[in-house]
Amino acid sequence: MELNSFRNSDLILQEVLELNGLINQTKELLKTYTDDFALQITLKQGIERQQGLQKELKLALADEKKHSIIYSFKDLISTANLSLDMMIENMERFRNMLVRSSRFLIGTEEPFEGIFLNELVPGSLGLLITTLTDEKFISDYDAVFNFVFNTIEIFIKADENAIHNHIEKAFKNDPQMVWNYRKYFEVTSKYKKNVMISWEDPKESIRKLEITLPDSIAVYDILQKQLTKSEELLIIPGTIKGISLIRHKIEFIRSDMTKKKLIKCSFDEGLIERIKQVFNIPIKAKIKLIKEINDITGEETDVWSLLQIIS
Repeated sequence: MELNSFRNSDLILQEVLELNGLINQTKELLKTYTDDFALQITLKQGIERQQGLQKELKLALADEKKHSIIYSFKDLISTANLSLDMMIENMERFRNMLVRSSRFLIGTEEPFEGIFLNELVPGSLGLLITTLTDEKFISDYDAVFNFVFNTIEIFIKADENAIHNHIEKAFKNDPQMVWNYRKYFEVTSKYKKNVMISWEDPKESIRKLEITLPDSIAVYDILQKQLTKSEELLIIPGTIKGISLIRHKIEFIRSDMTKKKLIKCSFDEGLIERIKQVFNIPIKAKIKLIKEINDITGEETDVWSLLQIIS
C-alpha cells in the first residue's frame, strides 16, 4: 500500500460493524463470566481496534472527498431500547429535508440520490450517512448542508416572527419546503429524544447540532401554523365547457393570461339553472380558490369553487 493511500471507506465500515458485533457478544458473556480474564482482554482489544478503525474511516472519507453525517440520539447508553425503525424514520425525514432543499437551491435532487448508508455506527448509537465521491457535486453538498444546518439553527433558537421571516426570505414561502421541515420536527418530537447531528466535510471541519425535545415541539407547532390553507376570491373570464349535475362540478376554460387554462370547480345546487343558461358562452365568474397542503405527500392542491356568474 502506498504511503498516502487509504482503504475504501465502505470496507472499513463493514469491518467496524463486524467488530461491533464481536464487542457486543463479549459484553454479554462478561455479564455471566465477570472474572474471565480472556474475555476482558478480548473486550479491551476490540474497543482499541474499534477506535483505530473509526479514525481510519474518518481519514478515508476525507481522502474520498465525501461529506459524512452521524445522526444519533443523545444520552443513549446502549442500543437495548433503541428501535432501528425509530432511528431510520428520523433519518429519512432528515434526508427528505436535504433532497427538497437541494431541489429548491440548485434545481435538482441528483447529488442526494442513493447516498445513504443506513448502518448503526459503534460508539455513536446512530446512523452514518456519506455522500457520493463525485467532484462535480462538491459545491452543491456544501451549499445544501450549510443551508439545512443554518435553517435548523435558526428554527431552534428563534421566535415565531424570526422563523416566519426566514420562511419568507430563505424559503420564498415555498409550501413544500415548509412541509418537509415540519414533518421532520414532527418526527423528532414524536420520539421524545434529543437529537445529535454531526457533519464533517472533506476538509475535516466539523459542525454539530443538538435538537432538544422542547425545541422540536416548539418548532413543529410554529411550522404547523405556517401551513394553514389560504383562500382567495377571483373574478375570472372564461367559458363553461363541461358540467356534471350529479357531482356538481364544471369544467371552466379561462380566457385570461394564465398557464392553467382548465380549472374544475364545484358549485352549489342553486347555480344549476344559471349554469345551463350560460353554458358555452363567454362569461365572468366569481370563483374562490383554496390552496391546501396534502399532509401525506406535501403536494399543494388547488380547490376551486364557483360562487357567482357575473355576466
